Parts: sequence; structure tokens; C-alpha cells
Amino acid sequence: MYYSYIEVHPDELGEIQQDLELLPVFIDPDRPKSLANRIDLGKASEVIYFLVTGKSVRDGSKISMALLGQDVLKDDYESEPYLGYTYYLKPDQVQEVLAVLGNLSVKIVESRVESTNMVAEVFPGIWKKGIDIAIKYLVGEYNKLLEFYYIVASNRNAVIITIE
Repeated sequence: MYYSYIEVHPDELGEIQQDLELLPVFIDPDRPKSLANRIDLGKASEVIYFLVTGKSVRDGSKISMALLGQDVLKDDYESEPYLGYTYYLKPDQVQEVLAVLGNLSVKIVESRVESTNMVAEVFPGIWKKGIDIAIKYLVGEYNKLLEFYYIVASNRNAVIITIE
């Protein structure tokens, strides 16, 4: 699975909810950066989720909401696979997510990387280069996610999460 996180204004989220045909415009990776704060974490989201929670499935927790989405915007993968599954977080949920992410210790991530085979299965190339490189990569991706949520929360905006 490939995960992308896109910042949208609450009014834009409302427009998209009313007309899902607008969704491709907002999640287009070629949309100018001036119009969208976006990060693409790819498969790292699943590994980070597992490393932080110790779970491999969505559980309704705040960290699950942050990494894997909360409310479904579109889940018709079969008819439009290029859009994947799409979730969203409202501005108040973004604030909650930031509070949870900001309180997590990078040490948790580092210690769990060493004790799991999931990293090796999802990222065999990085794992073969050594555990230090795997830790550095995953902590870097986690920090990108944390910075993204900090910016979105500061702007009091919403987040669209796409999973392809």
C-alpha cells in the first residue's frame, strides 16, 4: 500500500464531500506545492504504525487515525483504483493527532525496529543495508509526518489520506 497525506482547507473538504468528482484535483501529486502541503510516505506508514503501536491493523486509536485515516471519503477502489481508498481528518481531529504524535518517543520506534521482521519484509533493500540505516529511514519518515501534522494543525486545516 502507498500512503499520501494532503492538507486541505475545511471549506475544500466540504466541497469534496459534496462532489467526489473534485477529489482527483485535490489529490493530484502534480498539484502545485503552493496550493497543497503534501507528503508521500509510501509503505513506511504501515511500518511506522506497527512500530509505534505494536499492532498491524487499524484499531480506532489516535495513532491509527493519524497514519491510516479515520472517516471514509471514498472506498470504491474497484471502480477507480487510481484514487485508492480515501480518508479524511477534520481540523479538530488533526489537533488531536498532533498531540498524540508529539508525545511519542522516537526511542519506541528505534527499539521496535530491532525486534521485528516486518521492516525486513516491507523494506528488504533498506534492511539489507543494516539496522542503523533502517532506523534512520523510518525515523526520518516519522519526523516528516510529525512536521506535516504540525503545519496542518497550525493552519487549522483538514487532511486527506489516500491509500493506493
